[in-house]
Amino acid sequence: MMIKFGLEPFKWELAIDSVDYLLSSLQEDIDLGFRTDKDIEAIQNKAYKCETVKLSPGEDTVYNVKVGDVWLGELE
Repeated sequence: MMIKFGLEPFKWELAIDSVDYLLSSLQEDIDLGFRTDKDIEAIQNKAYKCETVKLSPGEDTVYNVKVGDVWLGELE
């Protein structure tokens, strides 16, 4: 049996390519002088999704910012 190479044997799905930012990390960046409050506000405004996540020391907020689209393929 020979596997056919090319794009035909794949089932394709469009997905979001994103960068995820934890609010605690963003606040730490402000403390270290890497970002400003205005930078954080811009990230929050660009986020297509924002959710609270549970971490071992407690809870944090994650902001998902879209940077592009990506096609995911899986063999059918």
